[in-house]
Amino acid sequence: GALWFTELGHDANKIGRVTTAGVFTEYSVPLLYPQNQNSSNGPLSITAGPDGALWFTLFGCIGRITTTGALTTFTGPFPMSITTGPDGAVWFTEGANTIAGSVIARSAIGRITTAGAITTYQTPSPCSSSDLGGITLGPDGAMWFTSLCAKSIGRIAMDGTISEYSVPDLQTPGDIAAGPDGALWFTNVTSVGRMTTTGVLTEYPVGIATSSIARGPDGAMWF
Repeated sequence: GALWFTELGHDANKIGRVTTAGVFTEYSVPLLYPQNQNSSNGPLSITAGPDGALWFTLFGCIGRITTTGALTTFTGPFPMSITTGPDGAVWFTEGANTIAGSVIARSAIGRITTAGAITTYQTPSPCSSSDLGGITLGPDGAMWFTSLCAKSIGRIAMDGTISEYSVPDLQTPGDIAAGPDGALWFTNVTSVGRMTTTGVLTEYPVGIATSSIARGPDGAMWF
């Protein structure tokens, strides 16, 4: 019944909770690679998990925090965005990253069970930089994500099969969300895009910089 969020920064690597009355609680998150100070080192994305806890991405691991603040981390991936899938697991995008100049991960889609078992699915167009953006559960029961390297919107089925649908002018790996119309909606620099589950693309210029997007309670998309 509260709102949960990530705090990213050299002095504020925390998971936050705020009630609808405005009461804040913060939980510090230890960094797995404190020596690797960059913009994606701390907690990034957070989602309500299928087990009543919150799951979040952190440089080098996936984190889980209960509503009372008990923290668990599962090391291995270098995740970006995260969301709950239809199969009782949590799914995330994994961007490429480097430590001491060495690439230690390639762009991929990851799945983690509530017990911490991680499976990774390599995307067809891997990069040597963090190129994957948002991920969401689509209306067709698959996970959909954005990919700058492939300039595409990607789809991954529950068996790990990945499809890519071209977005030629995709310039940043923006956010993506399922709309009320059975399509996927995503952000792209100064536009909002719409893609059907068969890959038909429509883009709408909006004239301002776009970042996150979500379905509102009024049946429209808010960004």
